[in-house]
Amino acid sequence: MIKLIPQVPENDLLNIFANFYNDEQDSIRMQGIDSIIYFSKVLPMNKINTSLIPYIKKFSVDKSWRIRYLIADKIMEISDGIGLENSKEHLTTYYCQFLEDTESEVRTAAVRRLSDFGTILDQKTLI
Repeated sequence: MIKLIPQVPENDLLNIFANFYNDEQDSIRMQGIDSIIYFSKVLPMNKINTSLIPYIKKFSVDKSWRIRYLIADKIMEISDGIGLENSKEHLTTYYCQFLEDTESEVRTAAVRRLSDFGTILDQKTLI
């Protein structure tokens, strides 16, 4: 919606996104993960830090393995959107947890992305 209707205030859309996360249904919360990816491509970095990173963290430890699986599976898309610094600072811990998750599907998704995610850790930060 941000791309289609740019005059809609970001805060209104972020409030809609918050509803995704707070829904009891896994299938609804799963849509929030795609929203993180889309929002991260159009929001300024300060909004990403204050509005999206907290939800990425919450989704990463969600009670539903399907949610954790999607974060693990889309870790590179999320990383591209939130930037190198945020990826190193915020995603590394959760990625390591995905590798040890109790659900094999989550572990499998994390292992499939291991090489790609390793390139993030290997990249130098531009100062």
